[in-house]
Amino acid sequence: MARQREQLEQRTRRRVDAAARAVKYGPDLSEAQTALGTVNYWLEWNWPAAETAFRKAIDLYYSYSQAHRVLGIVLASSGQHEAARTAMSRARELDPSSPVEQALSAHVEYLGRDYPAGLPFALGAKAIDARFWIGLFQLGLIYERLGNNEAALDTLRQAEAFSSNSKIFSLRGYILARMGRTKEA
Repeated sequence: MARQREQLEQRTRRRVDAAARAVKYGPDLSEAQTALGTVNYWLEWNWPAAETAFRKAIDLYYSYSQAHRVLGIVLASSGQHEAARTAMSRARELDPSSPVEQALSAHVEYLGRDYPAGLPFALGAKAIDARFWIGLFQLGLIYERLGNNEAALDTLRQAEAFSSNSKIFSLRGYILARMGRTKEA
């Protein structure tokens, strides 16, 4: 266990260092700022710094959909739901055929607890790519919150065909347990 933790810490440090080098050598590149924001958000848990980096990335290249998308996730995670919706709307405008933009728009609505508003985005992700597990997972989350457990379970079974991500299995187990189907859970 200690060796695994050490390896994880080394990988994390390499990612942090790579993002810092990207900004050092390309401070005016939107992609470098986005990498820095991603590291700050996911690895360092420094959400204000992540927001700053994503906003700088957008200032550098307003048409970079990924920067708008990840800004939307940070804002939603920080409870800034209206600003998050605006960022996600811009990401969808820039890349309308991307299942990721749709799926993560559903996630923003999920974080804002507006589950009915998230449903069209989750369904949109599935319509664009029926094999995209993140879209299917988001659809399962939304169905569960809307009280449609059978649809959630069906959707999560579909997601399992394309990914072994533990989130899928965890949500499925949670739903089954809440339904009293403890052996299946």
